[in-house]
Amino acid sequence: MALIADGRREALAANERVIFLAEDPLLWLREDAVELVPLPSEAWASSMAGPVDRRPGTWWLAVDLWGPDGPTDYTLEGTAVEGPDGIRLTVSDIHVM
Repeated sequence: MALIADGRREALAANERVIFLAEDPLLWLREDAVELVPLPSEAWASSMAGPVDRRPGTWWLAVDLWGPDGPTDYTLEGTAVEGPDGIRLTVSDIHVM
């Protein structure tokens, strides 16, 4: 999440633990000049996640993204997979809710 808040596409592309299905997942955040911050602990209260059927260790998720003044209108959707080297995140979309 810190990489997404940072907003540098090249930093995201260089990270092996984060995969984006879209060509430029940060496009709308830049277009709307959305400033993001790393997620505070209270962000998880409004976020949703659940296990993916028939894929042990895989979770679907919808995480509300936060700015300096609190939650934004943007949500990250994707999957997280627990592996021996940690969690790998695949982001399918970042959009306005």
